[in-house]
Amino acid sequence: MARLRTDPHGVLFAHPHGPRIWDYFREFTTQQTNTEIHAGVKDQSLYITDIFLQVNAAVNITLIEGGLAASATNTKFKFIGSTQSDGVSRSYKVPKKLRPGMSLTVTTSGAVTVEVEVHGFVAP
Repeated sequence: MARLRTDPHGVLFAHPHGPRIWDYFREFTTQQTNTEIHAGVKDQSLYITDIFLQVNAAVNITLIEGGLAASATNTKFKFIGSTQSDGVSRSYKVPKKLRPGMSLTVTTSGAVTVEVEVHGFVAP
């Protein structure tokens, strides 16, 4: 049995994500190598819905599935920042899905100030 809720005009409230949402925000000033964003959940997948990255100098930022070395099969997002205040923001209508049980990590190519913000949810 489910309870349905509507607004005063009869429009049904619905969430565009699963019930187990997560978010991550960190500012780094040192080079990062496979720094954990989310540990992953056994037999469940992480879904990435939003990514925001900003840098204060030239640097590469890579979001990697499974904490392994970046490759074509496990790189989920890559940003090549070139100048101060360079950044990127992505929202995915269809979330990026990681394999069940896999973690999500971040690696940077240098010791510059980097802001990393990632949102998502956990589901089968």
